[in-house]
Amino acid sequence: MSQIAIRSVGVALPDEIRTNDHWEPALTRAWMEGRRRAAERPIPPAPTEGVAKVRQAMADANEDPFCGGIQRYHHPKDQPPSALEARACRDALDRAGIDASEIDFILEYTTTPDFLVHPNAPILHRELGLRRDCLALSNDGVCNAFHLQLHLADQLLRGGRYRRGLLVQGCFFTWVHPHEVPFATWNGDAATAVVVELSETHGLLADAHRTVSSLACGVVVGQPGEHWTNPGANLAYLEDKEASRLMLEGVADMGAEVVHAALSEAGLGVDDVDFYASHQASVWFRRVTQEVIGLHRAKSVDTYPWAGSVGAANIPLVLATGEREGLLRPGDIVAAYSGGSGVTVSGSVLRWGI
Repeated sequence: MSQIAIRSVGVALPDEIRTNDHWEPALTRAWMEGRRRAAERPIPPAPTEGVAKVRQAMADANEDPFCGGIQRYHHPKDQPPSALEARACRDALDRAGIDASEIDFILEYTTTPDFLVHPNAPILHRELGLRRDCLALSNDGVCNAFHLQLHLADQLLRGGRYRRGLLVQGCFFTWVHPHEVPFATWNGDAATAVVVELSETHGLLADAHRTVSSLACGVVVGQPGEHWTNPGANLAYLEDKEASRLMLEGVADMGAEVVHAALSEAGLGVDDVDFYASHQASVWFRRVTQEVIGLHRAKSVDTYPWAGSVGAANIPLVLATGEREGLLRPGDIVAAYSGGSGVTVSGSVLRWGI
């Protein structure tokens, strides 16, 4: 049976780079003092080995005010997010060697669309000159949006009505993070785009998805204590601090659940995986989740130190970097894992190439 395969991955990064010097020394000292006080608070014993590994990795990273980040990209606010997304789309089309007229549908997610109550998908449709009968749809999913797009696109392609699609992921977290909070250093801006089509020999072998709604409303964008439509700036904050903590501590165990489920459905084991495409929520995320999942022989790359976390663009950026550095080759078995606020988590297993 044919399945969805990735033909190309396009990447667009803003011109402006924010190094750690962007934050004042007095501010970073205040962060470290806050972490010292937080470390003195008692916490319950770790319920699983995965949680224990995450806690230790977080404690180690907290010794650095920037938690392992060296630089991250910033998209200027006088340019719409769709402009960077369009660049990524053109890169993906060029790498695929196809014309925009060959795209039958576009699925798009942006953390901060150009306008409220107006998705970016039709804007990209216009900018790329896609056909009038090309389906244009924006979907939510935050950091897990790419996996959800891949699942939806697989159904669209196998339905027989469409031949080729374009999946777009835009991340502009620097626009909503207050300068003075520590996690402003964790994120960057980027856009990626993925051309997908059916293949009889490569592509998506299996995927697994979970919704952990008990952890909803951890990290949100809005106004604390107010509805986001009220006058005032909408910024990222923790609406439910306990849910946010449990979400972060549980990322390794949730990754093991969905990746093992996808591998089992594909009839494969952890030792069959050649490359691990991990979400990049922190400097330790890939290492700890890879260890807990058990992907001991898989190659991977860490984009977090030089790009920060770029939300739904993390997985495509890792895939693109791995391919361009020669670590990811046609025919390789890829396991991918990501999660997004809500909380949704997804794992997938692919044979790389067309």
